[in-house]
Parts: sequence; C-alpha cells; structure tokens
Amino acid sequence: GSVYQAELMIASGAPQACAMLAAMEPVDAGAWRHTVEEARAELAAWQAQPPVFKDGQAPLDLWQVVQDLQAALPADTIVTNGAGNYASWAHRFWRYGAMRTQLAPTNGAMGYGVPSGVAAKIVEPG
Repeated sequence: GSVYQAELMIASGAPQACAMLAAMEPVDAGAWRHTVEEARAELAAWQAQPPVFKDGQAPLDLWQVVQDLQAALPADTIVTNGAGNYASWAHRFWRYGAMRTQLAPTNGAMGYGVPSGVAAKIVEPG
C-alpha cells in the first residue's frame, strides 16, 4: 500500500473473498474483547477529566457546556461541527449514543457545521 506496508497482500474479487471468509473457522475474540474493554475504560477516564485552564478564570467552561448538553439532550441527538479548535470539545467529551449521530468534516472543512445541521434536520426531522 502507499500509506501502510501490508504484511500479507491479497488480491481477490469480492465474491471469491467472501466465499473464502465464510468457509473459515470462527476466531476466538476473547483477547480482542479484553483489549477493547481496556481501551474504552481508558477513554472514559480521559473524558471524565475536565481540562485545567492556565489562569483558572475561564469565562466559559466548555467542558461543562458539553456535560450539560449531554445530560439535557436525547442519546440519538445528531451533533454537527466544522473544523477548528472548538471542535475538539465535541470530539473529546461528547459520548455519541448511537450510530450516525456525528456529522463532521474529515479534511478540515471550515463552515461544515451549519449545512450539515440543516441536512440532519431534513433527514431526521424529529
């Protein structure tokens, strides 16, 4: 690959690959589950720590804003944002309650939040 060096490259069409995967024996995922549980616990601990401001006199505690919004809004709320430093608050502290509840740019598109919010309202008007 151009980004990562593959340990084992496999060239196959989707039908052939799917047939071979279906014929494989199931893999014991116990070790993987344990790793995922540890990673989730570490993330939860990191998210629970409010950031410390240099002067301790921040006029608006954005960590608390995210916590208050999280408590007030339904778990399936769609959160949208654009690019910029402000987006890190949602990325770090918002706990998304369902699939497809975050609309955010992947390549730093400024101004993405409002149009994606409009799109979310059109798709999910409730």
